[in-house]
Amino acid sequence: MLTVTDEVKTFIKSMVYSSVVERGFLLGCRESIHVIDTVSIAPLKEADADYLIIDADLTNTIIRKWAEEDILFCGFLHSHIGGCSEFSAEDKRFADMLVSSFELPFIWFGLAVSNCGKWYLRLKKLFKRAEDYDSTQDFLIAL
Repeated sequence: MLTVTDEVKTFIKSMVYSSVVERGFLLGCRESIHVIDTVSIAPLKEADADYLIIDADLTNTIIRKWAEEDILFCGFLHSHIGGCSEFSAEDKRFADMLVSSFELPFIWFGLAVSNCGKWYLRLKKLFKRAEDYDSTQDFLIAL
C-alpha cells in the first residue's frame, strides 16, 4: 500500500499544473516508507519541456538535511509535459542509478502526468534494476 499525504499532492500539483518545463521532486517519509509525507523541488541544472538535468550536489545537500531532521529520502518523481505517461529510456536509467545508490528496501520512482486536464501520480516501487520496470506494480494517485 502507498499513501501520499494531501499536503504533498497539493504541492506537486501546484508546481506542475501550469509549468512549461519538466519538474523534479524529491520524496521523503518520516514514519513509514509507505507514507510519502515530505516533498522538495529537485534542484535542476537545466530543464525544458521534454527533459531535466538534476543538480546532484544540491540534491544531496537536501537529502543530508532531511536525514538530520529524521526524514528518509524514499523516492523521486518528475513531470512529463504534454501528457506522456510512459517512462523513457532515460527515466529508467536514472531510476536504476537511484536504486543502486541508496541502501533502502526499495525506492519510489514516478511521474506526474496530466490526462484530459486531470493530474495524477504514477509511482513504481522499485526493488531491482530498471530492466524489471514493466513487471512492477503501478500506483496511480489522483492529484
